[in-house]
Amino acid sequence: CNFYMRLAGAFIEHAKVTKPDLLAMPGDQIALALDGEGEYRNFLGKLSKFVGNNSLSSLLDKYGIKSTKALGGSRETEESAPLPVVTDPEVIRLQSMDEIGTSFGRVRALLIQENRLQYFVGHADQIKSIVDGFRSLADDIEKAAKPLLSKAS
Repeated sequence: CNFYMRLAGAFIEHAKVTKPDLLAMPGDQIALALDGEGEYRNFLGKLSKFVGNNSLSSLLDKYGIKSTKALGGSRETEESAPLPVVTDPEVIRLQSMDEIGTSFGRVRALLIQENRLQYFVGHADQIKSIVDGFRSLADDIEKAAKPLLSKAS
């Protein structure tokens, strides 16, 4: 986004585009295509001359945009500082319960409440594949849980 904004600035500066030129432009591409006369054609001529046969990358190099330091961006604050690593097993267990519960809730919402499978009517092979995928996932979960259950007994 930063590169595109800088390139637009370079275009305005190098092509001597004025504010009236920009204000004369239609708000959408359809109007531009249908009424591409006068001010619009002049603007497009300037744009075509500015771009020439250059690629985006070569335009960024040509106008020194790639080599300059990025403007804006995030700044580290106390709020954006890295979160401490959690090592308390009880906290990790509670976080895991929350994540797993959220995942179950989302799958239930998609497949049961929103009934997203209805969009596969006429594609029985895809419905079967989805069901088989969840069945396989359940088998994998059971295999992963089995040694843990024997430790808990």
